[in-house]
Amino acid sequence: MNDRPTSRRTPASTALALVLAVSAAGAACADEDPSALRAREAEASTPTEVVPEAAALLAPTAFGSTPMRRQTRAELRASCTDVFGVDPGALADILPADVTGSEVVNPFDNDADLQDVSTDLVVRLGTFAKDYAALVVKSPARILATAGCTPSGPADAACFEKIVRSVGRLAFRRPVTDDEVTRFRELLAYAAEERDFGSAVDGFVRIVVQHPEVLYRIEIGRPTATPGVFELDDHAIASRISFLLWGRGPDAPLLDAADAGKLKLPGERRLQAARMLADPRARTHWARFHGQWLGYANVTPPAALAADMERETASLVERVVFDEKRPWLDLFRADETFVSPALAVHYGMPAPAAPSWLPYDGARGGGVLSHGAFLLQGAKFGDTSPTLRGYRILKRVLCRDLGAIPPGIDTDNPPTASSPTACKSERYAMREQAACASCHTQTDDIGFGLENFGPSGQWRATEPNLPACSISGEGAVAGKPFTGPRGLGAALASAQETLSCADKQLLRFAFGRRDTAEDAETLRALDAQLEATKDLQSLLRALVDTPAIGFRVERSTP
Repeated sequence: MNDRPTSRRTPASTALALVLAVSAAGAACADEDPSALRAREAEASTPTEVVPEAAALLAPTAFGSTPMRRQTRAELRASCTDVFGVDPGALADILPADVTGSEVVNPFDNDADLQDVSTDLVVRLGTFAKDYAALVVKSPARILATAGCTPSGPADAACFEKIVRSVGRLAFRRPVTDDEVTRFRELLAYAAEERDFGSAVDGFVRIVVQHPEVLYRIEIGRPTATPGVFELDDHAIASRISFLLWGRGPDAPLLDAADAGKLKLPGERRLQAARMLADPRARTHWARFHGQWLGYANVTPPAALAADMERETASLVERVVFDEKRPWLDLFRADETFVSPALAVHYGMPAPAAPSWLPYDGARGGGVLSHGAFLLQGAKFGDTSPTLRGYRILKRVLCRDLGAIPPGIDTDNPPTASSPTACKSERYAMREQAACASCHTQTDDIGFGLENFGPSGQWRATEPNLPACSISGEGAVAGKPFTGPRGLGAALASAQETLSCADKQLLRFAFGRRDTAEDAETLRALDAQLEATKDLQSLLRALVDTPAIGFRVERSTP
């Protein structure tokens, strides 16, 4: 293979015809025998990780309706890296940004209801596929290693078929059919004409990246005795497990288990889940979840501290979820943080000689609540907004919906006071006004408890430029008083409302949809599971363990 981009590309009409033909051929895989009897026997005889109090998770319909989802930009980038061995890097930025919904309804970027298909998407995807294919052709070592061959010439049909079958299996998340191989082999004509094997690979990569079965998670399944419920084959189950735990397509060992028909067995699924949760790809995926759930993925820290702040919060998530498998809500009450010397100085903490874990002192604490990346969400008007900070926590951590801001309310300018030396508690007096109290009592009581932190986490005892205005750190959540982030974190970590919100956010992220009234029983079961087992990994294993992983529920028409 040459190190140069090929000068001739597969014509768009030919590529489109191949995409449609391969897609039609692939649909035939949905009729594979799911070995339902063996699966039911295995479910009955194998111990489950789901606790008895969460029995509703064992229902085939526990996951609710399942929309057809397109891979997000992050998922497609990760999948391409795994399949072709080349990280698209900045090339993926040409794809349209994924849309997130409201912070209350669904704060994640994989909401299927917001994944519109547009001309802009098609055009940008074509450009991405062209540029990425050229990048893969320049660095073919990974796909050749996956195929286990080295081309002997520009039209080496045997090696190209190995690439199509092995690499295509990873991309399509199922075995490639003989008919698909035959159609892809037509690309060798371009390789022979240009005397460059890379031309065929280029066309193959471009077609695969744009293929509907690659872009979308298409689940069909076999009808069951229950109308609207379909039993999935092992390869669809493999995709569900992989996107749940990794946010990308399945790897070869998981596909091997699917090929062998083992993923109907809960014991095999548990083994695969344990293997996958120990893989670094799980850490990357769940770091994205926490960043989107808690909102800090959307902030821009000071440039000099951006990497240190990102590392601080990622380290806490990894420690709680993966390294120590602590109770999930310890994210809000951890009493240590991972800081660089520069970040420690920024926070007003003793500077370590090298990046390390430092204990909090005094009222500091509250895990992520003391992190600059999280606190930046409340920066406003050149300082901090207690209202905005409290609002973020109510929406993100407690899943409360305060409704729309009443018309005529000025949110673009800071509250005014009769005196320029008035303290913030006097300026933010909306909770004392009858028309505003119902919301501002909730938001401001939380926000004032975090006022010892400046916009990006600097500790302070008095208000900026107002030394007479001391900051007490006193606040209240759900009517219960607390002092400082340590007190708030302890209150949040022990609240049923926080646990239920965490489960609701997990459901939204895992299934790419907004929760509805029909999910009430499943959410109660998730709460019972988390109350019993405490840590996120146990909750994820329970989702992999349940029979619902093998069933698709048809979406009802509004």
